[in-house]
Amino acid sequence: MNSSKTFIYLLTGVAVGAAAGILLAPHSGAKTREKIMKRTRNLLGDIKGKADDVADRLKDGYNSAKDNLSKAF
Repeated sequence: MNSSKTFIYLLTGVAVGAAAGILLAPHSGAKTREKIMKRTRNLLGDIKGKADDVADRLKDGYNSAKDNLSKAF
């Protein structure tokens, strides 16, 4: 299994576990929804950060390959 699939499975497990933990917590519905939204925003921010990192690495790899090819020809 490649690392990207493992990372997706890990994030899914964390999200499901966090949601189950919040839903089973002894808080009011409004408080629970507030916690869910806060954690969702945090998780989405983390995912965006990871996606930006991957995009930067892909861009660097592309530019490196392009430079290598231009030097070869």
